[in-house]
Amino acid sequence: MGRKKSGIVSIRLNTPTIHGYTLEPAPVNFFYGKNGVGKTSIGRALADPASEITWKDGKPLKVLLFNEEVADHYIRNVNGFPGVYAVSRENAGIQRQIEEKMQQREKMTLDLAAMKEERKRRQEEAEETGRERIRAVWQTTAEFRKKYPETAGEEDPEALMDRLLTCSAHAVSRETMDAAYQLAYGQTCADAERYQPLYAGEFPSCPLMEFPVISRAGTKLAEMYRSAGSFDWAVSGTAHIRDRRCPFCGETLPDGFEERFEECLDTRYHKDMEKLKEFSVRYEEAAAKTRAAIVRNLGNSVPSAAYQAKASQLLDRLESNRLLIQKKLDNPRLEISLGETGTTIRELNEITEELNTRIGRMIRAARDLPEARKRCEKVIWESMAACCEAILNMHRTEQQRAESTLRSLELQIGTQEGRIRLLDRDVAALRAAMTDVSETMERINRSLAENDFTGFRFAKREDNTYAIVRGDRPASGLSEGERKFVAFLYFYHTVLGSLRADAQPEDKVIVVDDPATSTDSEVMGVFSVMIREIAHLCKARFWEGTETGECPDSHIHQLFFLTHNKVFFQMVANDSLSDNDCSLFFEVRKNRENESAVIPCLMRSETAGGDFVNRTPVIGDYQEMWQEYKKTEDPRTLLRVSRGILCRYFLDTCHYSGTDLRRYLLEQNRGAFVPEETNGVESGFTIIAAMVSLMGMNPLEAMDSVYFDLSAVNTDQIRFVFHRIFEVMHQEQHYAYMIRL
Repeated sequence: MGRKKSGIVSIRLNTPTIHGYTLEPAPVNFFYGKNGVGKTSIGRALADPASEITWKDGKPLKVLLFNEEVADHYIRNVNGFPGVYAVSRENAGIQRQIEEKMQQREKMTLDLAAMKEERKRRQEEAEETGRERIRAVWQTTAEFRKKYPETAGEEDPEALMDRLLTCSAHAVSRETMDAAYQLAYGQTCADAERYQPLYAGEFPSCPLMEFPVISRAGTKLAEMYRSAGSFDWAVSGTAHIRDRRCPFCGETLPDGFEERFEECLDTRYHKDMEKLKEFSVRYEEAAAKTRAAIVRNLGNSVPSAAYQAKASQLLDRLESNRLLIQKKLDNPRLEISLGETGTTIRELNEITEELNTRIGRMIRAARDLPEARKRCEKVIWESMAACCEAILNMHRTEQQRAESTLRSLELQIGTQEGRIRLLDRDVAALRAAMTDVSETMERINRSLAENDFTGFRFAKREDNTYAIVRGDRPASGLSEGERKFVAFLYFYHTVLGSLRADAQPEDKVIVVDDPATSTDSEVMGVFSVMIREIAHLCKARFWEGTETGECPDSHIHQLFFLTHNKVFFQMVANDSLSDNDCSLFFEVRKNRENESAVIPCLMRSETAGGDFVNRTPVIGDYQEMWQEYKKTEDPRTLLRVSRGILCRYFLDTCHYSGTDLRRYLLEQNRGAFVPEETNGVESGFTIIAAMVSLMGMNPLEAMDSVYFDLSAVNTDQIRFVFHRIFEVMHQEQHYAYMIRL
């Protein structure tokens, strides 16, 4: 009879290590291969809808895959809550979404904190920059505040800056500010006198100043003076003749000298000299009048530095001209130009006009001080603003830039906070959508108790997650082995529970890829029972007599089991070795080209007809040791083989240490190895001591190094002790399985 077909009839494998191989599976399939040969890729391909799969009757079925990757989908730690898990593939998927959103939230929170820190930094920078400019303005306006305390005497630097920022910048002269301040805060000026203007036309002119004045008389004495060039000297000397003596040498002058000298001066000379003397008098009168006016103006109650400077210049000019006129009178022959005074007088008059205008305002201001002080305040503050204009403009620019940056940061912060609120709402909605798997979790808790996993259980939380409870207290988490065990329990109960709980259960294909990794031998035994039950339900579809399946409870159409563990493979698959109708065995291994090959494990039957039957791909020295254990009747051989099996299984497979194993068997369970028929004689203890005393050494070397008298020991005693070890170590299932092989 040919093999049954169900679920996947064929699949073309194109994996990283297997190329173009067509697999034609049975309903139940067992794959064995070392790590790295491509078993995980085969499992993925079976669960991938994109694979080249031919289904029986062209009807695709749901494929449930369990491997290292998807185990995390069944029980996933809730991020940030040790010992709290989202259970079920759907809930784990939702939990992944929650964690992704929480990771986004964490990043957003960090970004938000960075934005707020940047805002704080920018605010501090702007405040420090503002303080620097306030100090600069305070220093720049120090002279104003000192000189005009009634108007610019702000005592608060920040208030000063704030007010200057509202002022227009308009610079005026110091004199204008002084006048405005004096006007507003000086003494009362209702009786102030105005400045007296000067009259430029009062100063006479004389053309003779610029021409030589000389005598044209024809006397011999006149000729002598003219030729000697001493005429003017002689003329000036005659004015000083006293008692007929010469003013130069002191000698007595000859008789008639004065009459003869007078004859040297002609009429024209006398007239010109009279004009010069008259000009000198009139000029001095005008200068005296001008000097008097200037002196009066300089004594005005409203002083002016500009007027004082210009008046000093005019007075110096008048004195200079007086000396020049005198020089001309002393030496009429000289050509002298007087200094110009008209321009200076006009400038003084212009200043006088300005001063008189100001004095007029002062007089009027004396009658309206509030308005005067208002104008004064405006003038001085606008002048201070002009003096600080560069600083104020820079402050405005930087302040606007800082405000713009802070507004942008505030907008970003508000947007980020809004995104965080949206994420929080999404997380709340996802948590509300988590599936209630309480029925399955109750079955898992029962399975834990039934398999002596009493160290922990699961307690439901309000958000449909589950917390681990050890005893009566919350636990911090699961070990890797416990996590794998619980994940497979959930997978197992999902496979079976869905058959019984759903009104219309789904037909399915089950793929189990090495669930026993990172678990101990006890968990491995539990897993093997569960997988054998799944295989049993799959094969039960064909035990009702038809291939269409009349088993009401079986909706498992196909099983694929893959592992690298020889012992686990045998524990799961050997029960199906003789079931040639529904089961197939495969070995996955690499060739010399480092390519993987899937090899069906078939052999010719020795029965009539020579049909192909299954063979196991796992035949090694461990199984051979069990075969020898069952056949040998030699005590020494039996003891050696027993020690070899114990080392291989408990040390290599279950990963016990030799020290722990010896302590557990020789100390804690000493009484378990005394057979009842020995009446208390501890020969069994002597045998176990020989078996485990040097556990971990090479069996042959250990036997050679330990003296043990076998003369009083038979094989039944050795087998009793050997069997008892498995019972004490709770490995009776493995013992029973290997004995049946």
